[in-house]
Amino acid sequence: ISTIGWPDCGEIDLMEYVSYDPNKVHFTIHSTANNHVDGTQLSSGPVTLDSIEEEFHNYGILWTEKYLKFYLDEVDNIMFTFQRPADHNANNWPFSKPFYVLMNIAVGGNWGGLQGVDDSIFPAIMEVDYVRVFQVNK
Repeated sequence: ISTIGWPDCGEIDLMEYVSYDPNKVHFTIHSTANNHVDGTQLSSGPVTLDSIEEEFHNYGILWTEKYLKFYLDEVDNIMFTFQRPADHNANNWPFSKPFYVLMNIAVGGNWGGLQGVDDSIFPAIMEVDYVRVFQVNK
């Protein structure tokens, strides 16, 4: 990953929360062809979740060689699907090699800082109970 660099290596944002936009999460894909620097990232857009700050939630990805499906709380509650392009290559589907998977609270920077940063939100904590990965037997 480090020799290829970002966004060429690929990034899957399993959950993005923007500090100035409470109760909303985003599911996003970044690659050479699809990234926020070029304004071409692929995203679910904001998904409203009123209890995000009060309860634990399950964020998941069903990842196959043909698609990425993002779900929230229940596996059949699909929020966003990214189909592997028919003309897939390393630029638009880097997910056949090592890539980044992130859970992100955006505070400051290009996105989280668009409307300034409210210092009254600090300290802030993102609690992750567990991370689990399963592989389907072929």
